[in-house]
Amino acid sequence: MSSRPRLADHALLRRHVTDGQLRYVVHHAGTGALVMLDERAYAIAMLADGTRDVDGIALAASRAGVYERASEIDAVLAALAGADLIAHGVEPGPMPARAATYFMTPADEASRATPLQALPGFRFRCDGGGHCCEQYASIALTRDDEARARRAGLKTLPGDERAEQVLLPLYGGVRRERLAMTLVDGACLQLEAERGCSLHRAGGPAAKPTACRLYPATFADLGGVVRVSTALECGCVFESAARGDDGEPLLEPSLRVAGDLPGGLTVRTIPDQVPIGAGATAARAAVVAWTDAVLAQPDEGCVVGRACGLAVALEAGGPTVRAAAPAALSTAEVAAELAEPLARLSDLTRRARDSADAWRSERDRTRQLRRAVAAAAHATSSRGAEASLQPAAPALAQAERFALRAALFGMHLVEASERADGLAASLRDFGAACSSPASWRCPGRGRWGTRSRR
Repeated sequence: MSSRPRLADHALLRRHVTDGQLRYVVHHAGTGALVMLDERAYAIAMLADGTRDVDGIALAASRAGVYERASEIDAVLAALAGADLIAHGVEPGPMPARAATYFMTPADEASRATPLQALPGFRFRCDGGGHCCEQYASIALTRDDEARARRAGLKTLPGDERAEQVLLPLYGGVRRERLAMTLVDGACLQLEAERGCSLHRAGGPAAKPTACRLYPATFADLGGVVRVSTALECGCVFESAARGDDGEPLLEPSLRVAGDLPGGLTVRTIPDQVPIGAGATAARAAVVAWTDAVLAQPDEGCVVGRACGLAVALEAGGPTVRAAAPAALSTAEVAAELAEPLARLSDLTRRARDSADAWRSERDRTRQLRRAVAAAAHATSSRGAEASLQPAAPALAQAERFALRAALFGMHLVEASERADGLAASLRDFGAACSSPASWRCPGRGRWGTRSRR
């Protein structure tokens, strides 16, 4: 145990109200391990800020009225340390604005003039149902977001007139560069019963956090351009794609270059060398050119087969990334390509379901979604890929084609990790997700139908 313990920077501390009970959950950003704390344990964890040894924590806890015995402090710190959620000493300096796989806006001087390129032909219209406000584990705010929200009037928990129980550090236990909103049964605290945002109602759209205002835009820096695509997690996105031109631009017309973007947005940085598969890497420019060639082709036919065919062609092309057309695969060959991704998907979704079941409310949308996705993935894996490769309902097929287009354009499938199977594996994983007999990534509303079953 560190002589001066604190929550590590990879510790994601979140305040939840679950079935009316206030609790705190600390997630490990890398491993997914979690530790649940009650209010007393949370108070002790907050006193472990890197400036106090255990005796100092005990003294501070006594002054705060949360100290009963030393063993209680030891138990809290041991639980956190056991999940690798404790670091040593005082907090380091400010988190860097730029990292190897992303940077946070505002963009630095070298990137400010980089043009923004939005997904062609896509316009977004929110249905006002509030679904995007109740399915994310973290709703992040910058300090400027916090100031605007407080001026508008933050919705608070009962007995919290000064709104002290609303925001926690996004990372670690002390940092305040970015903050996370309290969630109530998995939904943002600011989501009202009428499904609107209390900040929007009180102060207009400018009072909302930056990431909420620009949702569902995603950003990827390709060196000479920042691609702006769309997240593929809310039914509104697929409904907007189906409507075509009926909606608002993905970006406001005033946002033309990276320097125009407001602060607090995450921009993924596509590396100079991209793992493509079979142990090979390719230059970023070559991968972008390959992606553009794929997007220029007609997006017809079964998306599952197309994704697997693209993976095979990509690996065959090697570092030059020559082949843009998908390989022609038989049903049996597609099924063989999907065997490992389907098993992996089944395992990942099962573990995500079990984690949610351990502490989330029955009313929590994330818990409901994880159950549904895990059940679909298990059913597909058990039955086998070939039995699931049946024609999709027309609306679902349209949603899958759009999802692949948006993912390719926005470089969503380029792995940030250094997996040797990289982009090809991501394409196979995409095919595995689409082969599942459930509404593809449309959160629980079932509007897109399912793949036909035998």
